[in-house]
Amino acid sequence: MGASEFLFSLLNIFLIIVAYATFFNFVAMTFTEITVSTVVGIIANILMFVIIMVLEPIANAEPFSYKYAEYYEGELVNYELEPNPNYKGEEVKKLCQSIIYTMPTGNAEKLSDILSSKDLPENMQKERNNGVNQKILIMYTFSFVVIINCLGIYLFNKEEIK
Repeated sequence: MGASEFLFSLLNIFLIIVAYATFFNFVAMTFTEITVSTVVGIIANILMFVIIMVLEPIANAEPFSYKYAEYYEGELVNYELEPNPNYKGEEVKKLCQSIIYTMPTGNAEKLSDILSSKDLPENMQKERNNGVNQKILIMYTFSFVVIINCLGIYLFNKEEIK
């Protein structure tokens, strides 16, 4: 891992932490009762994990999957393809990927995938990461922080914060 990749990793990790803090601060300001805001924050975090678990098979689906495959000495020699039931179309796939990458939970998971695949050959890295790199994840995380902050400013603009 080069110096620039390391710095991008640190920046992305920092932005993920800022995104979580921004989200939980927004929840705490929305629900002034401490117990309610804590419970809502925990439930929202669990919900983010569930949303990612539901959307990830759709976001990573290819149009066809192997019905069966035969390998000989590490080479694919015989296979049959069938339509993938998880593939809902390219537009739905892109939408699901955008939702996953925007949420801090999905962003952290994707960053973990990118960093853990650094030891693989380059063609396998691209296949495993669906062409997503750290710069794209940084843009998604930054956009999440900006959206939540703008939403908070809009909602709490007329309220007097004590």
